[in-house]
Amino acid sequence: MTGRNLLANLLSEHVIIVRQQLHQAELNGGLTLVAEKMDRLHSVAVRILVPAGSIYDPASKRGLSNVMTEMMDRGAGTRNSRQISDVLESL
Repeated sequence: MTGRNLLANLLSEHVIIVRQQLHQAELNGGLTLVAEKMDRLHSVAVRILVPAGSIYDPASKRGLSNVMTEMMDRGAGTRNSRQISDVLESL
């Protein structure tokens, strides 16, 4: 998929895209950065999209992402959602 198609797919439902030259780079962590310079704008907008969710659950662990989401929202065991969030932030 080209950088232009990737950006169009990621943002198509939220942003009217002004077609200009796109710049694409892969970051050390494996994330892909796609940038487009818009000369008429004097600001920066950032949107982070991470390939995650139930579509990426292994076949043997269907529903894993849903359980993780519920843990972040409600807590689990003796930890509330804030405590779980703090632990994950410290990793």
